Amino acid sequence: MLDLSISDFSVLGFGGLFCLVWAAGLSLQLPIRTKLILFNTEENMDALRLCYLSAGVFFIVGLLCGIWKYIGIIKSKDATAPEYISILHRASLLYSFACILLAKFVELSTLSEEINFYSALAAIVFFSFAQVTYFLHALLKDTENQFAKPYRLGNWILPSFLIHFSMALLILGELGGFLILFWGFVRSL
Repeated sequence: MLDLSISDFSVLGFGGLFCLVWAAGLSLQLPIRTKLILFNTEENMDALRLCYLSAGVFFIVGLLCGIWKYIGIIKSKDATAPEYISILHRASLLYSFACILLAKFVELSTLSEEINFYSALAAIVFFSFAQVTYFLHALLKDTENQFAKPYRLGNWILPSFLIHFSMALLILGELGGFLILFWGFVRSL
């Protein structure tokens, strides 16, 4: 197991912490008319900006997690990073490019801006949910497989219905959000 000190976490844990803050921030930005206070602008958040902003955040998280992964590798006797640090690193990078793909389908969609926004948001919120789960398992070092029974989160044993229900929601959010955007493109053909 990887033993990270407080200084390691303060430098490298920012990626995961940023992911947690990002997921919480997304939950607060549900109305389409939300102002981008972070950038001190009066322009509204639209689907395309949401996708590109998310891509950038996921990419930064992926790069920071790459540092965390590297430290895990050099501290390991067998030169491997802990499983969920590796998963977090790879998934962050993949989700960043998935957000760029969402952005392209937002551009190609013939659906309304509001439908595009909430479709992209659904997928991105569940990308973030997955990332938070990976981050928690990486930080807690509680499992090598989150689907191995009994389902664990730290010292807690989670009921199976919670795992299966959250996975069903994740599938609906990610796949459903994309399918709506894809349909918006296909109907223009």
